[in-house]
This record gives sequence, C-alpha cells and structure tokens, in this order.
Amino acid sequence: MRLPSARWLSFPYAGALVALVYLLTPEGRLSQGLGPPPWGPWRLVALHLSVSIPLGCWIATLLPPRFRQRFLMALYLGALVFIGASAACGELLDQSFLSTGVDFPVRCLWRTLLATVMVFPVCVCAVDGLAQGIGKGCFFVGAAGLFCLIPPTLFAWAIGSSTLSEIGDSARQGRVTREIELITRMGDLRGADWGGRVRPAMRLAALHRERNQLEGQLKRADGLDRAALLARLDRLEEALVVLKDSAATDSEAALLRCAILRAKGEWRAAGDRYLNGISGWEQNKVRPEADWAWIEGAGQCLRMTGNNREKENLFCNALTWFPDRAGECHLEMGCAAAESGYSNRALRCWLQAESENPRLSAAIHSLRARLLSNTPTCLQGIFGTPANH
Repeated sequence: MRLPSARWLSFPYAGALVALVYLLTPEGRLSQGLGPPPWGPWRLVALHLSVSIPLGCWIATLLPPRFRQRFLMALYLGALVFIGASAACGELLDQSFLSTGVDFPVRCLWRTLLATVMVFPVCVCAVDGLAQGIGKGCFFVGAAGLFCLIPPTLFAWAIGSSTLSEIGDSARQGRVTREIELITRMGDLRGADWGGRVRPAMRLAALHRERNQLEGQLKRADGLDRAALLARLDRLEEALVVLKDSAATDSEAALLRCAILRAKGEWRAAGDRYLNGISGWEQNKVRPEADWAWIEGAGQCLRMTGNNREKENLFCNALTWFPDRAGECHLEMGCAAAESGYSNRALRCWLQAESENPRLSAAIHSLRARLLSNTPTCLQGIFGTPANH
C-alpha cells in the first residue's frame, strides 16, 4: 500500500480506536471521566498521546521504507488488537501492577507504552516526508523519551495530589459515592501507594457496603432525611428537588441546601445563602454545633470566590460568637491574610491560634513553613499590619 493513499487510513483508525476503547470501558468509569483500568482520567491519556508523537516518529524512521509501505495495514490492525486487549484485560493488569511494589512508576511506563502504540501507525504515515528532518542521534532519542514520560508523570502526580485532598473533603462530608469515584481515580493514578495505613481496597469495599445500606434506607425515607441520603449518594439534583418540594424550612434544611450547592461547585450561590443565614443570628437563638457549620461553609465559599478580606472579617466576628473556637478562627484569619499577601498579619494570627489551641500546632507549622519559603525574611515585617481584633 502506497503511503500517500494510506495516510487517509488515519481517520478511520482513530474512529475505530475511540469506539473500541469506549465499548470496552465499564459504564461506571465512563461517567467518572476514566478510561479502562489502569489508564486513568481521559485528560491524562490525551497528554500522553500528545507527547508520544516525537518518540513514535523516531521509531518510525527506523523502519525501512519498503516495510512501511507493505506492512502499514498490519501496523494499524496490530495497534488496535494491542489496545483492545489491554482495555479488555484492564482489571488483570491493575492487579498485576499492585503486586510489583513500585506501582506508580510502572503505571506511568505502561501509559507511555500505550500512547506510543496508539500514535505509532499515524507516525509511520507522517514520517515518510519528514524522515530527513528528524534527528537520529542519541540526544534526540533521549529527549523524545524524556518528553513522552516526564510531563505526564508530573501531571499524574498533580492530579493525584488534588484528588487526595478531595477524598478527605468527601469523607468529612459523608459523600459516599463521590469518595468511591475519587478512590477509583487514585487507584488508576497511583495504585496502592497513597493510602498510608488505610488500604484503599479495604476502604473501597467498606464504602460499597455503606452505599448499599444508604440505598436501602432511601426507599423508606422522605422529606429532609431523603434529601440528606440523596446528597450522600451524590444525587445532588434530586436532593435539591426534594428540598424544594419538602415542607421543611428550618435551619437544618437550609444548611443542607447550602452544602449541596457547595458540593456542586456553585460557590457564589452557596456563599450568599450561608451569609444570609448567618446575618439572621442576632434575631435567633444560637446552637453552636449547628451554627459553626455555617461559619465553616461560608469561609470555604469566600475562599473559593477570592473574597479573602470578607473571609477574614467573618472569622473575626466568629470570635465573639464562638469563643471556644478561637484557635480555629485565628487559623482561618491567618490563611485569608496569607492569600491576600499580608504575611506579617498571617504570622501573628497563626501565633495566636497556636496559643489558643495547641492541637493546631502541626497544621500551623506547615502553613508557616510554606509562607516563609515564599517570602524573604527581611520583608516579612512590612507586609500589612496586625489585624485589628
């Protein structure tokens, strides 16, 4: 087959590849934005494909021109068979990677291999007219290899770090389904190298049991209880509909509505509702445990929308409402000041927080070290002024 006419095969090849992977990916993973195990998120796969092109082109130049012409169709079919087999045997591959003991590097190398195989037939077509311009020395080979490996590895680590913090947030909020999705994503990215003393597989099994229990309770629940169960199952739109139709208008229902909006990422709408609820405290009897959730939720929404000064004022006012939480208030005030660029004020707030609540020392030391590493010591005394509280 002549290469100029064979280049048009790249388009049906790409379509067949997408259809094959789509059909072999479990439905639950597709809804989470994940490919077959252990591929990971689609955006990571796309990055692997992009950076594997130089290496694929270099390998293509090693093939004799006659071989490239005669066996191009075989290369297309071989790539499809290899990718299809790896997708179909994803669970088996995942378990074999777990047994290596160096799970994360092996997964990164495997994704690099998959991406190179995917782009290789297309590179064979593209390289025919570019063969003279592609380097063949050791430097080019090393640069192409590092380029196709290092950026995706760093990106996978960054995704894993953000996912790890999301797992903690979901666990604190009791969002069982969301935590299952995040742990599944972390399993694709890092395998079992991230769970610490808690084995991810054991945690995942416990969450599946808990989800089954919640689904059983959901059949008998109504009103506010039903909305809370739907929120924990991450069926957020259904929970909002139940709250809208429910006769519950107390603070507990309002707090749940705010939490659902926050879980959906509607930070501004959730923040407005939190602040409206807080503004009515002077006319209502305060219940500290319930009301602190309003402060905490409002603070997160203000941080996500960049209103750090308003967040600092919120926790400054909270000092009078919740004197027993003075340490946490000063901690959050310091974080808001640091994000606004007032290093000196942040350090003073954290020092006060540590004196109010010594249990916050570990978190404060980490925040202080991060701040000092980014701020010249000679300038720390002129950033801002001490907070007036």
